[in-house]
Amino acid sequence: FLWGTATAAYQVEGAWDRDGRQKSIWDVFSQSPGNTNNNDTGNVADNFYDLYESDVQLVREYGFNSFRYSFSWSRLLVLGNDGVRRPNPKGVEFYKNLTRSVLAKNMTPVVTLFHWDLPADLDWLDASVVPAFVEYADFAFKTFPEVKQWATFNEPWTFCALGYSYGVHAPGTTSTYGRFTCGHHVLQAHAQ
Repeated sequence: FLWGTATAAYQVEGAWDRDGRQKSIWDVFSQSPGNTNNNDTGNVADNFYDLYESDVQLVREYGFNSFRYSFSWSRLLVLGNDGVRRPNPKGVEFYKNLTRSVLAKNMTPVVTLFHWDLPADLDWLDASVVPAFVEYADFAFKTFPEVKQWATFNEPWTFCALGYSYGVHAPGTTSTYGRFTCGHHVLQAHAQ
């Protein structure tokens, strides 16, 4: 039985513009005044990027045997000037170190591939996001074989409806049918 706690990359990591990370839709959305409460952003967040070791130690001290965290697609695979996504060595290093820390503390890492922070050049309303997600997922599975527990998407209804129909989450799109197009592409990406 796994008993644990969870985080989301954008909500805890901070370091939004460090070590080669590309902007995500949440960076763009939250950095636009008026989109978030108090104009808060994830620029620093909980500074998990720098403090993960002590944070993971706290999770262990609380008695949990698992820790669910997400990878930031924008940190792992970045878009080059030539339009090709390539692995970001610093991003890979960060998640390797984080995963090692979780395992060293006798906890099971449970990784979510997508917890809302889509690279800013992609859009769930465009079918091209499906093969891009498949490429990202394949990269993650091959690069992190030490992770045995995976989740593809966190709360698809939330990011599709609130982000692509109601416009209150990133990317802030208002559309009658946006949530359905988003959901369709998410299901396709998950299935592949």
